[in-house]
Amino acid sequence: MRAIQFFEYGDPEALQIVDVAVPQPTAAQVLVRIAATSVNHVDVETRLGRLKLLSGRRFPRGTGIDVAGTVELVGADVNGFTPGDRVWGVKASLFPRTTGAAAEFMAIDAHLLSAIPTNIDILDAAALPAVGVTAITAVRDKGRAKAGNRILIRGAAGGVGSAAVQYAHSLGAHVTALVSERNMQFVLALGADVVLDRKATHVEDLGSFDVIIDTVGSNLLQYRRHLSEHGRMVTIAFSSTRSIAAIAFSAIYGRERIRTFFGQPPRGLIAQLTDVVESGGIMPVIEEIYPLEKIADAHRAIEAGGGRGKHVIRIGP
Repeated sequence: MRAIQFFEYGDPEALQIVDVAVPQPTAAQVLVRIAATSVNHVDVETRLGRLKLLSGRRFPRGTGIDVAGTVELVGADVNGFTPGDRVWGVKASLFPRTTGAAAEFMAIDAHLLSAIPTNIDILDAAALPAVGVTAITAVRDKGRAKAGNRILIRGAAGGVGSAAVQYAHSLGAHVTALVSERNMQFVLALGADVVLDRKATHVEDLGSFDVIIDTVGSNLLQYRRHLSEHGRMVTIAFSSTRSIAAIAFSAIYGRERIRTFFGQPPRGLIAQLTDVVESGGIMPVIEEIYPLEKIADAHRAIEAGGGRGKHVIRIGP
């Protein structure tokens, strides 16, 4: 099968299409024929080597954690899936060792899969698994947001941000979004109540919020000062030394702890995401679709920043 690998950390040109063996599923796994995946920030950060303390230095490495496709084979101990089923999910390891979801086939643990929502197509499905479960975890589980809460979302036009805006709105929260000027009307249409130009807005002029969702990673302690009493701040951006230090500092000093999380979604969350999408709580937002051969262009687009939603990689028919 064709798969994307890189043999050293570096720029997007490090990504190569190689021929490798089709993986064989274990008794607890499903072999999925991948129709599409998408590029997440963790894919870019890993390829650049910024997370090598976690990802290690062994090569080759695969890329891609979003899975959208059809079931090809089912392990002996797996129930609930049959060949031909449309499925989506998130790969267990955020740092694929040899191949990731940017490949024609993937063997994945069955509990990390669910049926694709009936109201979206398979390409749309590739845009949502990782950012959808991240948005639910950040807003509902870590932020404990509920109806009537005032929520600030930084980086609200990106993959996680656009999903978080929609999900917070579906919960009945009052959403304030910080984005670039070009994305203000776009995020307003997603359900934000107030949209602010991030360059024209001074942090000290912001009001008080019950929940702050951060996808940027800068000035975390400065934003933390705008939490209401018993407010909660959640960040998913912690690739810089400064952001990691701010998270650690908040855990030691002061009542407003900055929460974060990292790793595979808990069992059952993919199925919950399916329900949320089918109820209209989160819908896919796609900036562009690329063939597998152009995956480096998708990585460049994410590095450039300022995009809207996800960059999807088409692999299969």
